Amino acid sequence: MNTRSNEMVSLQIGKMGVVENLASSDFFLDSGQSFLIKNDSDDAVTLEVQLAAMKSGEFVSTIFDTGWNPELVKKIKTNSTDVRLKWGY
Repeated sequence: MNTRSNEMVSLQIGKMGVVENLASSDFFLDSGQSFLIKNDSDDAVTLEVQLAAMKSGEFVSTIFDTGWNPELVKKIKTNSTDVRLKWGY
């Protein structure tokens, strides 16, 4: 299935992993694949992310509630806040 901006998206998560080293570097998948974010923390967190259709270097600040969030993301900007996140697509 494709979004309006022609990005691939699925209604189900078939692959998932842990967002690691966010305190020291931006997070992205080596394949360049866009992904969804699962906030495993107890509270909502604010992250700066590059959405799937955004140009390289552009970021938007977004609040991510607990659980899976609908934003299709390419990159999460470095964040010094201690957060527990997973990625999936």
